[in-house]
Amino acid sequence: MLETFIGGGFGPVVVSGQIIFNHSVRSSVAIGDIAEIPVCIIGLLVFAAFTRISSSTIFIIVCIPAVIGSLIGSHLTVMISQQNYAEKIIGIVMVMLGGQSL
Repeated sequence: MLETFIGGGFGPVVVSGQIIFNHSVRSSVAIGDIAEIPVCIIGLLVFAAFTRISSSTIFIIVCIPAVIGSLIGSHLTVMISQQNYAEKIIGIVMVMLGGQSL
């Protein structure tokens, strides 16, 4: 259930699929993020409704990893986008995800 309200898990599939069909990297990531917003909101509401976890526990579970990820991810994204490695990295990651799912 935790995976549901921190992301649907379909981001890599949506983003890489749009990049393959010649959408820009920036718009592909934005569309993938916008598509996950309703999934995250509904998942969080269902999780809060059916569990007896306090709001401070949910805050720790969600916010601390999000802050760490945003601090690290923003720097990596700048380095990747400045050197135009995005397509190559996405291709490598997609091959790895495909191998893992097999």
